Amino acid sequence: MHKITIFGMLGNDPEMRYLPDGKAVTSFSVASSGDNPNDPKKATWFKCTAWGKIAEACNQYLSKGQQVCIFGQMQSNEFGAPKIWFTNDQQPRANFEVTVQKVQFGRKSSGGVSDNSNDSIYNGGDQPVNKQQTNQQNTVSEDDIPF
Repeated sequence: MHKITIFGMLGNDPEMRYLPDGKAVTSFSVASSGDNPNDPKKATWFKCTAWGKIAEACNQYLSKGQQVCIFGQMQSNEFGAPKIWFTNDQQPRANFEVTVQKVQFGRKSSGGVSDNSNDSIYNGGDQPVNKQQTNQQNTVSEDDIPF
């Protein structure tokens, strides 16, 4: 598995569900425009999955259109490539799937300008931490990783 950092915008509101054992799972998509943020047609989409307390925080604090920075592990096929699937009319598509380990919440942009002064970083603790309050590297508990 490959570590990845994605900076982008949420493409949909997070969807949270609970597994039979009570563990929370939240799914959402993130579009990252890379070098050209003004051309949404060239965005790369990532299908993100968060587990446990991180899943609950993502569901509570994230919404469609919000800026976000995801730190996680990219899931790939046995060759290290994205997962390939086919539409009903047999058109190939690729999914970049990411297991979220840490997330930085950004503000929703207004008029293309974002105010990131209150961004928060969440790594599985009880509450998001304002990035100005900490300079230490945050880690995720192994209990929050599904494998």
